[in-house]
Parts: sequence; structure tokens; C-alpha cells
Amino acid sequence: MLRDLKDGKGRLLVRDIVLTASKETALGHRLPDIVVHWNDAAFLPGLRIAGTNIVAQPVGIKTGQHALDGFCLINRKDTLNPENSLLAEEMGQFISQLTL
Repeated sequence: MLRDLKDGKGRLLVRDIVLTASKETALGHRLPDIVVHWNDAAFLPGLRIAGTNIVAQPVGIKTGQHALDGFCLINRKDTLNPENSLLAEEMGQFISQLTL
């Protein structure tokens, strides 16, 4: 269904879908089991989804695109300091030092 989503002008809204878990194990994971990579048409103001009465409303001023080669989620309040940031080249060492 997601792959077939189009806007009112017939442009596909979804570029790619990545499943991070099989159907059998998805419910046991703490992270989302699906990642949707959107085409640019999905971010246009006044987006109307074809075949529906749905008009998408932006929930923020800016959104981000996440690439598979640079996507990382960490939820460790005991380890992360929101006042600091890491350079991309420091991420590998940081992650390898975490105890899960």
C-alpha cells in the first residue's frame, strides 16, 4: 500500500521501504520495524494523497531524510550529554564503548 501512494498529480510518494525485522520478530523489537524513504513530492506543501480526501499538514518547519549509511538511534540518557555532539568519525568508537 505504501509503495503505491501517489499525490494528486500522480507522483509516487515513497522511494523505498526498508524492513528492519521479519514479521515474526517485529513485535519483539524496541525500534521501528519499517523505515520509509520518501520522494521529494511527499514534502511539498498542500500534499493531497490521490484517491483520498487526505490533505497532509506539516507538523514542523523542517524534516530530515535518513540514509542507510548514516542512520543511528541511541537512547541512553546515562551515556549521552545533550550539550555535546559527536563528529561522524567519532560515532564508531562511541558505539563500540556502549554496554547494551
